[in-house]
Amino acid sequence: MRLTVKEGFGYDTYKDTIRIHSEHRLGVRSGHLAKVWVANGKSAVVAVRGLSDSERDVIRLDLETRRRLDLKNGQQPEFRLRESYPWEALIWAAKASDPTARVATWIAIRGFVVSVVLSAAQLYQGWK
Repeated sequence: MRLTVKEGFGYDTYKDTIRIHSEHRLGVRSGHLAKVWVANGKSAVVAVRGLSDSERDVIRLDLETRRRLDLKNGQQPEFRLRESYPWEALIWAAKASDPTARVATWIAIRGFVVSVVLSAAQLYQGWK
């Protein structure tokens, strides 16, 4: 699909978000994560949101996502989109532009690692 790149809305800044009309989302629901590819070979995992009918052939991207995909406002490259895989979602959260999401993810990952280590230590003690 060929869409016109426009700047994201102010409230989408540092949210790794694209806004795209439902017609072009190929089954990816609003609020879900998706992997987007651009004809220049770049790709990114992003949160997907909707756009009104008046912007049917537009894709709105926040600044960080435009930088990551090497896009400028007004360009009309080809895009591909698919729902993200679970490990891509985890990596997205761990590297998110939004520090709130990134910090929360790293706390959760470290908590998981600590619980695995403690569980393994208990199992080891039980075998002695």
